[in-house]
Amino acid sequence: MNCKIINLVAIISLLIFSNTLFAEEFNIIEVKPRIITPGTSAGINDYLIVNYENPKDSNVAGKIITLNGCFVADMLNNDMTERITWNGKDDTAKVVPSGIYIYQIDVEGKIFNGTVIVAK
Repeated sequence: MNCKIINLVAIISLLIFSNTLFAEEFNIIEVKPRIITPGTSAGINDYLIVNYENPKDSNVAGKIITLNGCFVADMLNNDMTERITWNGKDDTAKVVPSGIYIYQIDVEGKIFNGTVIVAK
């Protein structure tokens, strides 16, 4: 095999690999934990953490709502770590009652939804 063919194969392989390795659009990587226990003295699972990839550096905003659609709180976004969090508290800084809540993450008008359980 000559050098030009080997280089071409290497370039094509690199392009295929880089397209599968790096996201081209916003992508949620991980949501953890699915059950949070805010306000406990243990300090474990106090926060919902959503890790994401944001290759276009789009504005990311998140909020928490009840199953009835009532606003609870905004999520805290740290663009430097590509992570958005919620501490299990409402917009008045009070720990919310136990139950199921919906997180909504808005990126360029596209909404990503999921649920989190608050347990005490």
